[in-house]
Amino acid sequence: MSNPTPDPLPPDPDPPDPPEPTVVEPFPAASAAASIDAPLAIKAELFAPTLGTPVRGPGQAETAAAAPAGPRTAVRGQHNWVSIGPRNVGGRIRAIAVEPGDPKIMYAAPASGGVFTSVDGGDSWFPLWHDEPSLSMAALAISPSNQAVVWAGTGETQAGGGETIPANGVWRSPDRGATWRPPNAGESILTARIHALAAHPTNDQVCWAAAGGPDGLYRTTDGGRTWTQFAAGRGFTDVRFARFGGALRLFAVLQGTVQIAGPPVANRGLLIRLDTPDDADAVLSGVLDGVGPPDPLLAVGTTTPAPAPGLADPGFGKVAVYDGSAAAFPAPVVFLAQTHGDRGATLRTDRSFVALLRCRDAHTATPTTMTFTAVPPAETFGAEGQGGYNIALAVSPTNPNHLAYGMVELYLHRNANAAAPVAGDWLRAQMWDLNIIDPGHHADHHDLIFAPAPAAPFANGVAGNALVLWDANDGGVSWCADWATAVGYPVVDPADTGAPPRAQATALFPPTLNALTWRKRSHGISATQMYDLTQHPRLPSVIGCGFQDNGVWIGLSGPSWQLALTADGGFVAFDPDDPYRMLVT
Repeated sequence: MSNPTPDPLPPDPDPPDPPEPTVVEPFPAASAAASIDAPLAIKAELFAPTLGTPVRGPGQAETAAAAPAGPRTAVRGQHNWVSIGPRNVGGRIRAIAVEPGDPKIMYAAPASGGVFTSVDGGDSWFPLWHDEPSLSMAALAISPSNQAVVWAGTGETQAGGGETIPANGVWRSPDRGATWRPPNAGESILTARIHALAAHPTNDQVCWAAAGGPDGLYRTTDGGRTWTQFAAGRGFTDVRFARFGGALRLFAVLQGTVQIAGPPVANRGLLIRLDTPDDADAVLSGVLDGVGPPDPLLAVGTTTPAPAPGLADPGFGKVAVYDGSAAAFPAPVVFLAQTHGDRGATLRTDRSFVALLRCRDAHTATPTTMTFTAVPPAETFGAEGQGGYNIALAVSPTNPNHLAYGMVELYLHRNANAAAPVAGDWLRAQMWDLNIIDPGHHADHHDLIFAPAPAAPFANGVAGNALVLWDANDGGVSWCADWATAVGYPVVDPADTGAPPRAQATALFPPTLNALTWRKRSHGISATQMYDLTQHPRLPSVIGCGFQDNGVWIGLSGPSWQLALTADGGFVAFDPDDPYRMLVT
């Protein structure tokens, strides 16, 4: 017998209403000069224009997803994402910038997170980039003459494993990051990977960019729309303006070496100095372009001394300039740190330390006759490595004796401009193994800045305008207020029998008394590089991630996560039969 045909279903007498937009209320009105202790919603109002329009779901009408300026309109079912952290890791920060006129305003460039800003001295952070073509970051600069203008360089040149990350040129914001403009289509800088930026001190339309080989140097004179390339085929790892009295100078560090005549013929590092950096493009091209021999760059720079026996020629470098503006120290001083470019099998040979040099006559000598003398290195410098990936240098703007230098470790010198500085003057400024109990410490340093502290209530009673030291490293951003007076951490590791000796590798407990104090200030920069993401099979709100140089962390549905394993994180596996058991690598 056949089954009877079922009766058709009656029509739905009350079909569901179409989904209505969910309107997110706008932030409360606030002054652009919101105080440092204002609620986060008030601070965020400053950056409401950067939130952009919502992401549209498949098949959604253009009008349904459109968002007016101000309130953001979200439609049920569209692809909206909410950050669940981690807000308390930070990750690799390639560059930081502090606004000179208002040190509450800061910018940070995570390696893979675009640009973030803080309006309260690092107490909280907001992302400024969302859908830009490249979130890979390398450099930041603020125009001194118009501090609302911010420059951001993309395309990390040394990501740690020998790879480079695609770039999208140098972007410019005229309004502290609310809006951004890329270079014009077709500009060659769009594919250049940027090492450093130098914003012109008196013209906010002008900026120089140092790009890794073979992209050379770039300059824009029209606010970043077009860029002129110089020294194509070469690479540069740093660029910096300096003013000696009324004379404007531009310094650039060559990546690799130049060949100088012999006998014997030798390769040497080169620090370029342009004495008329405002010249027309055609004039600068005549100075910087061309091929040798003799190398045309030899006419605008001084070669550095030969490296110590057994070390390869330099490959990377950073320059720091004290301009002589403090009455107590009227003579300018230029410092240059160099690492070699050969990749070796161990930390002691992988882009290791070459030299830290000092020049005290850059304001009087010609570009080709500047005199370099070595600042004696700490005995552990020879064991420093990864110098293309992590190298940072900064000098105090008020005292040329105060010098900060970072590679894997971070060091501080308080007598760097003495007539005869000694190796023992170096202090170890951080002890990265303390990161487990004090996240202000971390290895691998990428940017250093001496800058005034924001006015109270910044932190711990630090006086406003007191000079603090900011550090951008693989763990985020941290600052130190007692860098000028506190003692350093243990330097030589007694358990290391290699030569040269490494820094103390294991944290000592209790930690050194009266040692430099660091405070982490990157909570809220949720841009840590993930290697893996695993969701718990029974507890969907529990996830585990392995992070670049930041271990394995477990998220329990909130923005602050829990550390499970240190060093480079790997993978997480949750036991489906035991919610409290997991494997991590």
